[in-house]
Amino acid sequence: MQGVCGTDVAKEASDIILLDDNFASIVKAVVWGRHVYDSIAKFLQFQLTVNVVAVTLAFVGSCAERVRPFPLCKNNDNRKIQKNSNKCC
Repeated sequence: MQGVCGTDVAKEASDIILLDDNFASIVKAVVWGRHVYDSIAKFLQFQLTVNVVAVTLAFVGSCAERVRPFPLCKNNDNRKIQKNSNKCC
């Protein structure tokens, strides 16, 4: 980029542009960035915890269930069916 000052190049390359050279503004921007990072980390931890618990409960519940809510075979197919039962052999 010929003829462009270094300040303009730095502005284009940066994610955040500070409007003044005050050190308090720089500190405030750093604190803000850390707060955003911490919030994202807390949100991801919460979501992962909730999802892992939900999957675990669904898996344990399906393994612990003795009666199938949706049997794999029906009474009208060509398989052997035990007397007085809906289970397939």
